[in-house]
Amino acid sequence: MQAFHDQISQDLQVIAQSIGNFKLVQAKYISAKESLKSVEPEAAGKEMMVPITESLYVNSKVKGDGKVVIELGTGYFVEKTISRAREFFDRKIDFVTKRMSELQNVARGKNAEKRELEGQLQQVVQILQQFSSAQAPGESSAGSA
Repeated sequence: MQAFHDQISQDLQVIAQSIGNFKLVQAKYISAKESLKSVEPEAAGKEMMVPITESLYVNSKVKGDGKVVIELGTGYFVEKTISRAREFFDRKIDFVTKRMSELQNVARGKNAEKRELEGQLQQVVQILQQFSSAQAPGESSAGSA
């Protein structure tokens, strides 16, 4: 029973870590979608700092042609119109949100299993304690006879 309890605890830790990772990815997509506002065609000629790395930026001007280059994942990039990019990010946000919801449901189920198992473990401990205390008086009278 204890091993099963420990396994559930480990599962819950993995699920919590996965949910945290999904939240980071979700925030990345939300941020990217929001950033599309800064490159709308009416922003043509506007100056901005464009990140080259996490700590290196270059000055740039918005071209204003209504197109952006987005990362599809694992280093693949594609040019899309702003509206198609927004749709892409909406799909990604929806996908990640659904996966987080599924994981949260699994976590709720695992927590319920864990609580039930803890209750059963507590009952076993109480039974063992009762059995132990019932045996103790009988052992001392048997030993003196």
